[in-house]
Amino acid sequence: MTEQMVIEKVSEVFEIPIGDIFIDSTPQTLKNWDSLRHMKLMIVLEMEIGKEIPAEQIIEMLSVRKIIEVVTALSA
Repeated sequence: MTEQMVIEKVSEVFEIPIGDIFIDSTPQTLKNWDSLRHMKLMIVLEMEIGKEIPAEQIIEMLSVRKIIEVVTALSA
């Protein structure tokens, strides 16, 4: 899964234009990023990569950069 694909999923789940999402975006910088949407994003990403994201990693995935890192590592 590419960086652009992750950003597209973030955009879809958080209902935010792609142009408003940056590599350093966090729940503090994206108004629609709440715990419910975070979990929905994790489920969408798991379905995309065909693997479960460990709970301890889900807790740490609080920036677009970290999400990309984890998803890239799991999908390799």
